[in-house]
Amino acid sequence: VSIKEWTMLMERRYIKSYMPKIEHYTDAYQKLNYTASQAISMGNGKDVILKSKDEYNAYLDELFEMAKYDYQKEQITAARDSYSEAFFEENALIITKMLFRGSGSIKLTVDNLYVSNNAVYVVVRTDEPALGTADLLQKSFSFIVAKSDVANIDSVVTLD
Repeated sequence: VSIKEWTMLMERRYIKSYMPKIEHYTDAYQKLNYTASQAISMGNGKDVILKSKDEYNAYLDELFEMAKYDYQKEQITAARDSYSEAFFEENALIITKMLFRGSGSIKLTVDNLYVSNNAVYVVVRTDEPALGTADLLQKSFSFIVAKSDVANIDSVVTLD
């Protein structure tokens, strides 16, 4: 008796998808060019835009004070060297609030970033599978944008 190699192609099917429409929140908007960045796996409950190394360090200080576990403090300490003063000369960093869902099987993806009325809008798409897991999804997104594109921007709004 011989055993032949075989593969099975599996695909997760999502039965429900939804995404806020930017048109519902503002009439005048334009897409913002961005590059995805590695987010820290905890947040302070707010969407932020950081335009300097001092603002970035203050954000990390706040996270460090909130951290309950050593691994979180280690991650935050390691993140201090992720961005230099030179980085913030031409770039800004946008970090979304922490998003929570009732299952780790739910998929969150960023559709786009938009600028309108002195704010950046982050539009997040949610895809829910037919069956999920009994864990909790916790996710934040981080983006690098040109500082000149957000010079007059003071707020970030995550639409999820």
